[in-house]
Amino acid sequence: MKRVPRIRWTLTVAASLLCGCGEGVLSGGETDHPGEIDESGMEHNLPEASRGATAACPNGGKVTPATPTFAGDVDGYAGYAGQSSCSSAAQPGVTAFRDLVVATYPCLGSGSINRGCNVGGTSEHKEGRAWDWPVNVGHAAPEAFLGWLLASDAQGNPHALARRFGLMYVIWNHKIWKSYQASKGWQSYSGSNPHTDRVHFSFS
Repeated sequence: MKRVPRIRWTLTVAASLLCGCGEGVLSGGETDHPGEIDESGMEHNLPEASRGATAACPNGGKVTPATPTFAGDVDGYAGYAGQSSCSSAAQPGVTAFRDLVVATYPCLGSGSINRGCNVGGTSEHKEGRAWDWPVNVGHAAPEAFLGWLLASDAQGNPHALARRFGLMYVIWNHKIWKSYQASKGWQSYSGSNPHTDRVHFSFS
């Protein structure tokens, strides 16, 4: 069963970044674009227009979003749920997640969420529940953000933020992290695109 990524706090955090923390402003919306898809449903050829820097990243990207204080409860790990339908609408939780990241790292582009229903094979992008964040290996932002996303919370819940976001898997720099195999940590990714120029996020 699929569920929309939780946004009970994501929108609040995004708003606080925009209004209170001065981390940057949102850049443009998602871009629906064609591209090559490998057997894992990942996109290639992210358009250059989505990569444009809008401002300087605070501390060169070595920052993380503000984290609200949570009670001890935490969502379970998302199971795998591949694309089974098609929608032109970006899911609100994915949009809020993208906006949070772009506000925190305004030097990087906004990437893309949706793709056309008749383009390529299976992809969560076609249900508006995947996002490609355009950033190259060597930039500080992905390591900072992914460390924050997969960290344990104050109560000791592992991967707490990823679970609260409803994250299903992440692909970055020849590696994949799967919520449904979380105990294995980062695993080797052998898809035809190594994802050295973007981070792919798929949500449950």
